[in-house]
Amino acid sequence: MKFNFFTILSKDDKELIHSSFIRFLLQDASTSEFVVSNLFPAFSDLLNRDSIALEKVYNYKITDEKGKKKGKRIRIDLHAESDNGQSLLIIENKFKSFPYIEQLEIYDERLQESHGVKNIVKYLLCFDKDIIPFEKENWHFISYQDLLRTLNQLLENVELEPDKRLFIKHYIDFLSEYFSQYERVKESCGYLFSDTRNDNNKFWIRLINAMARLKLQEYFKGKNITVAFVVNPGNTNVPLINIIPSHWNRSNETEI
Repeated sequence: MKFNFFTILSKDDKELIHSSFIRFLLQDASTSEFVVSNLFPAFSDLLNRDSIALEKVYNYKITDEKGKKKGKRIRIDLHAESDNGQSLLIIENKFKSFPYIEQLEIYDERLQESHGVKNIVKYLLCFDKDIIPFEKENWHFISYQDLLRTLNQLLENVELEPDKRLFIKHYIDFLSEYFSQYERVKESCGYLFSDTRNDNNKFWIRLINAMARLKLQEYFKGKNITVAFVVNPGNTNVPLINIIPSHWNRSNETEI
């Protein structure tokens, strides 16, 4: 195995690591302007590099069917402000999964409640944006392929210190390997399920489950059938997607 910072530390498939790497690109004076203008061009204001926060939490309450209020929270992977404080850059990172429209609608509500008067520029970064079957007018969808392209352009066009260049090159190398494997998985993924204990297989199974959920949701929507989905997050040995038709759960009966 070729020596690589990320794979040696077994951190390459952790979403927080990818979010932290993007934060580094946005905070660093030599990379920030290039990355914003090429990867997040809808954010046209000057970025306040000191404002960038990882996993910013928004708390809110919902009322359940019994009228009781329950505390809820969402975490935004990357949150940054403009220098004048009038604009926000929001980046939701989905390296291991894909976005669900219901989730993005909750984010929209919470962000609007907290920052209603500000210009909120929202990006969704996922493994493959072409898989997403819906459009969300106020979200910009980008893929890790877009990130990879931007990083290669960065190395070609920006003068960097040797250590930073090496760090970015290691990220490019390991991410490129993921996409090489992704092409193989798209051709045939049955072998992954023969060894669900394998950590590498778990990553791809989790991604496939999220992909299947999106496709199934579109299928049922086309049939005008309302269903709920429960997707195994990938932390058990048996990967499952439970599909529950809404009419199974009638009023005054036990929820299925």
